[in-house]
Amino acid sequence: MANPNSPSPYLAIVRSRFSSLAPPGVQQAHHLQNMDTEIRSIQLALEEARRIRNMNVGAYRLPPEVLTQVFEDVQEQWGPEREVEEKKDSNHEKVQNEKGSEPWRDVFTGGWMVVTHVCAYWRKVALGNPSLWSESEIDVVSIHPGYIPDIIARCRGRPIHLHLNTQDLEFRASNESEVEEDAGVQAWISPLVLGLTKDLAISALYEMLEYTASRLPTEITHLRKLYLETNGLTMEAPEEVAPKRFWELNTVSDLTLSSCAIPWRSPIFSSSLTRLVLQSMDGVQYPKTYVELRDLLSRMPHLQVLEMWNIVPDPLAQQDLTIDLPPSLRRVEINVIRPERVLDGLWLMERVRSPPSCSVDFSIWPGWLVTENPAINDLLHGSMHHMLSNSNVTAPRHLVLSHNTFIIASTDIFADRGPNVMVSATSAPDTTVSAFSITESERRFGNEGMIVYDMTPLLGCINLENLRAVAFSSETIHAISTQNIWTMFLAAVDVRRIDLESPHAAVSAHFSDLQRALCHRYSVGSTDGPHWKLLLPRLQTLALHLTDEDVQNAEFVIALIELIRMRAELGAALRAVLVPRGLRYGSLWDTLHATVKVTRVSCSRTRTVFKRRMSLWIPN
Repeated sequence: MANPNSPSPYLAIVRSRFSSLAPPGVQQAHHLQNMDTEIRSIQLALEEARRIRNMNVGAYRLPPEVLTQVFEDVQEQWGPEREVEEKKDSNHEKVQNEKGSEPWRDVFTGGWMVVTHVCAYWRKVALGNPSLWSESEIDVVSIHPGYIPDIIARCRGRPIHLHLNTQDLEFRASNESEVEEDAGVQAWISPLVLGLTKDLAISALYEMLEYTASRLPTEITHLRKLYLETNGLTMEAPEEVAPKRFWELNTVSDLTLSSCAIPWRSPIFSSSLTRLVLQSMDGVQYPKTYVELRDLLSRMPHLQVLEMWNIVPDPLAQQDLTIDLPPSLRRVEINVIRPERVLDGLWLMERVRSPPSCSVDFSIWPGWLVTENPAINDLLHGSMHHMLSNSNVTAPRHLVLSHNTFIIASTDIFADRGPNVMVSATSAPDTTVSAFSITESERRFGNEGMIVYDMTPLLGCINLENLRAVAFSSETIHAISTQNIWTMFLAAVDVRRIDLESPHAAVSAHFSDLQRALCHRYSVGSTDGPHWKLLLPRLQTLALHLTDEDVQNAEFVIALIELIRMRAELGAALRAVLVPRGLRYGSLWDTLHATVKVTRVSCSRTRTVFKRRMSLWIPN
């Protein structure tokens, strides 16, 4: 390694090519020009030296495909941003315009796009991958319109994803016209850019939908995904009908309409659609009878995903109330969140017939009708029995049972992903799911509390023999123990994992009930006389979604230690206990570590099991 304090070996070369005196016959000005030329040559050589040096840095040596994956990951975490600052003069005083208002100054940051300025190699990789630019979401409000030519060029003819949410602009605008006059909105929402868009999402006031519709080019060849939202999904806001220009887009394959509608006989509801999401509060603009709903579905023979919010036809005065879903359908989700439509929703639930490989998800918000009205309670119970009795999941491998949710899945979602991970039950393409839930209203009044509906009677509707994994809430464990029906799980001899969730009551609240059930010897009769069985004899993993309250509960920890000890003595030892990282575990947990493998894992509550909030376990 060269000594940094030793004389540079390049000094001799520099001195041989530079002189303070001009050579004889050469004017001083010309001599200076020659030396400037030499300096530029040296600078070019230094740049080459730095390039060669940087090639030995770890980030520079990553293969292009690996570096591209890094860039894609960065895109998800570090998007471009637009911040709004008040204009100030050199003395940091607010600048007042002629009308006395306080003008704003926009400050744009490039986010992940700054990777093109790190080094020549990174820039080459980033600019050489058109999908990096075409597949990323372009936020109209956050990306400076000056980037448009560069981004379009870097996509190399590939269509783009264009998203516009004007909430931030509306916050500082006195009227909608100011949003339309925004330079970024005008530049991005242009016929040229819209003609190159394959995924268009607009979340804004109705006037912006009209503005966007007026800017759509005559010929739209690339658009495949369309999301339109206006006013927000509220009880008070009237639902708007989208501008007519959107009705005609019959090449769209993925359509979401939220708080706005398109007449159901429009060309956009065509054979091109494979995914349709209708989020409505009143359903006024959609089919009002079963005949009309069947007509709408018949227009979309290739539909694979259907989601409907409050799209509930009137069951009265109808001769045939069955709805046969398209054979192509793979998932249907029906949500009824208006209490006055719940009865009609339950009627619909019993009359929908799905194709064999279709996942079905029903969700209702009945308010307090369930607990206060026995007739509705009975109808709800009967509807859920009907749904599960006709479920496409005939041999469930995974069961989620909580105080208001019942989910069965045709595959074990942990089987191929290791014991330390919880992922979406619908992530595997071959997974079929049947789900029902009573959702909780986001608007509670007075002393309204959580609705607790006993889902345990539904266990009699399913085959438990093929189960591999089960998730319980604390309330469910208590309900099963109170009703003394743990014996139903004697048939579930292949369960390998139990997850204990705590959406409301802590895991520790009723853990002793589970401990007694798992350590009890159940007497069963046979032709050879009575003998005993253990519940879930192949159970290996216990995943505890704990809180600080749980880990500090000494009685709970002792019960857990006792469970591990007794299962080992009974010949059915557990192999692993999963607990969250980041909690303060006391000395009692050291005793647990001595008896079983305890793995602390990161837990994020952003993932769902069939779109319901559950935990994601990430290995250390």
